[in-house]
Amino acid sequence: MATQQSIPLEDATLFAEIEHTRPQDASRLRSTFSEEAAMRASMELLKAHSSKASAGTLARLSDEEAQRLTGTLMFRGISAAETKAMMGCLQATRREYDAGEYVMHEGDRAYRMGLVLTGSVTVERTDAWGSRSIVSTASSGDTFAAVYSCTAMESLPIDVVAQSKTSILMFDVDRILRVCSHACLFHARIIRNLLGAIAMNNMRLENKIESITPRTIRKRILSYLSLEARRADSRHFDIQFNRQQLADYLCVDRSALCHELSKMQSDGLIDFDRNSFTLLAPQEA
Repeated sequence: MATQQSIPLEDATLFAEIEHTRPQDASRLRSTFSEEAAMRASMELLKAHSSKASAGTLARLSDEEAQRLTGTLMFRGISAAETKAMMGCLQATRREYDAGEYVMHEGDRAYRMGLVLTGSVTVERTDAWGSRSIVSTASSGDTFAAVYSCTAMESLPIDVVAQSKTSILMFDVDRILRVCSHACLFHARIIRNLLGAIAMNNMRLENKIESITPRTIRKRILSYLSLEARRADSRHFDIQFNRQQLADYLCVDRSALCHELSKMQSDGLIDFDRNSFTLLAPQEA
């Protein structure tokens, strides 16, 4: 009977991290390889899918960053000094991403949420045929993935992708929901704020549903642009999507979207230049 070789501590630790954060991948590795080989394979998997997970460092905020966070929904009612202090209490980590880099992957263990410090991300779903749709976006001060982490869901059903150079605070939601042993006065406040952040994200999803409910592409565009005009409180506004992203958000073909936008401009309904749009009043049409 062959003697089984001992597993290097580093490999065993990395595989434990894969089991914790990406249970689906860990199961696949175990079914494909021997225990030792699975642990060794996990090293490459960790590099490919979770390079940023191990690169996160305990968040240290500058005074300016802490002050800026007090204006976000997540830290409303909490002073800048308290915000800086609670980074340790919540064991928040800070991570940097380049444009196009994945912040979270479908299949990741659902226990973290993010808050965008700078930059922006899109929350995306990909179907069985590889077609992508944009569920929502998050820019500076916004949170993402909180709703999944607060459920009994084992793994994420979405991808989160950085749209520009982006800095993100990551939180283990369980650390937020469990009041620490020091009974920090601000902890109860941030739990209430988390509920508000989840409600705000649900409102964004309602806007998405409202935009894709109409059957025709024109009506979907008009619904989306009307919501953006209302948000900007102006008939002239900029949107955050390029044409492909807007097509993915509205669940339509990009060529058909561009064709319809040109027709709407010719019909005098809208005017636009790249990402800048104007809804034309009847007398302007």
